[in-house]
Amino acid sequence: MVYTLIASMTRTTSTFTRHLWYTLAVLVAMVAAFGGYVASEKAIDTANEQRLRSLHLADEMRRSSDDLTRLARLAVMTGDDLYPRQYEALLEVREGRKPRPSRDRVVSLDMAANVDLSVPPGKAVALLDLMRAAHFTEQEFALLAQAKTLSDMLTRTEREAMQLRQEQGSQAEASHARARAMLHDAAYLSAKAAIMAPIEGFHALMMERTQAAVARAERDALAMRWLFMGLGLLLVFMLYRTSRALRTVLGGSVDAVHAQITRLGQGDFSTPLALAKSEPGSVMARLAESQAKLKQMTDERAHTQLELQRSTTRLKEAERLALMGHWELDLVTNALIWSDETYAIFELDPTRPPLYETFLGVIHPD
Repeated sequence: MVYTLIASMTRTTSTFTRHLWYTLAVLVAMVAAFGGYVASEKAIDTANEQRLRSLHLADEMRRSSDDLTRLARLAVMTGDDLYPRQYEALLEVREGRKPRPSRDRVVSLDMAANVDLSVPPGKAVALLDLMRAAHFTEQEFALLAQAKTLSDMLTRTEREAMQLRQEQGSQAEASHARARAMLHDAAYLSAKAAIMAPIEGFHALMMERTQAAVARAERDALAMRWLFMGLGLLLVFMLYRTSRALRTVLGGSVDAVHAQITRLGQGDFSTPLALAKSEPGSVMARLAESQAKLKQMTDERAHTQLELQRSTTRLKEAERLALMGHWELDLVTNALIWSDETYAIFELDPTRPPLYETFLGVIHPD
């Protein structure tokens, strides 16, 4: 029987311990899932940033080509030497020979002639180097490099037109007209369209790649979100199962176990413990067994005390009837103990402790 109770208690305790470890494992998995979800959200941000950066670089390639065209045409139309200087400054920034303006601005096209054209201090980086650092695919980079090459080739025509605009003399008007025609004829417009074609191709490839990356990151984030929510529900379920296993081990609620231990500590063994739902080997079952044993011991002690009291009463009555008493003497301390009838026989005060000399004094010399 004892072995059965021990085995049962070991089984319930192991069940609780197993549920506790399962709960901790689910909690760890939930923390890991939350970390994966955060990483997925960051991957979405990174993919979006990559897309914006790619769009910015492609737009800078297109914008720089358009700005060079506008500056060349303004130089040809007005003859103001401000625009050729702006033209060359923009090329030097694009080629990385001059520091880039803050926030990647290009030189404003509506500057007055007396405006200082010095570029604010910054890092000199060629546009192609920025494109290489943006981790484009080989096909994407090749398209942008092709657009850059075509734009560089077009600068020869634009510079030639600006040089014709600077001519003076009798042939100046014809040179100026020729310069204007060079920047507006079909060949020039065809060259401009040829620059934009690879940029548009790059834009299509880049958008397809980055959108796929964003969609993939969003799918991963959604999966991690569902996993996190599922683990959260599983954690709630495991906490419930663990609480049930703990209740099985205890045999009741924590408050009930605490109340029972308090009653036992106060010596209250009279209230019987209800064990309708308690399993054998539980804490409440053990407390019930302890309560029963303590109550039995208390009842036996009370019964023994009652029997001792009855025996003492009967002894006193027998001594009174027989006019007999009894006494005890401790030979080490000479301490003397008299019964009530002994005091009565010697007619002494029972409230005074007896002495051996007193005993000798009341005995007849003979």
